[in-house]
Amino acid sequence: MQLLLPDWRARKSGRVSNIGSEVTELGSPYRGNYVAAKGAMLAMTRSWATELGPEGITVNLVAPGWIPVRAPRRRKSGGGRARYVEGTPLAHFGTPEDVANMVVFLASEKANFITGQKFAVNGGHTLL
Repeated sequence: MQLLLPDWRARKSGRVSNIGSEVTELGSPYRGNYVAAKGAMLAMTRSWATELGPEGITVNLVAPGWIPVRAPRRRKSGGGRARYVEGTPLAHFGTPEDVANMVVFLASEKANFITGQKFAVNGGHTLL
């Protein structure tokens, strides 16, 4: 962002899409450092949105749920996967493309009037 900001300021246009996590709403046992870092990302997103908005630069955060990709074996398996899906109104996992689609939308002209927001991409998991 340090490299891009001077050009964005000159053009009065720019987009920042930070990646957070649903854990800021759910908590996560034994992972307080991760939860705190993601919470700080939300706070930073909102601060930057306030600071950079007058210069035409939008800043938002995409907060995915559990998106199964190749991961270390210590991650949830079996019963944990089933419980997660059962707690999700759409009753399935998301994909990396689901997250990417939100980022692409926020980078588009269609998102000109959206800044300082957090978008959950988690099939409704944080509703329950």
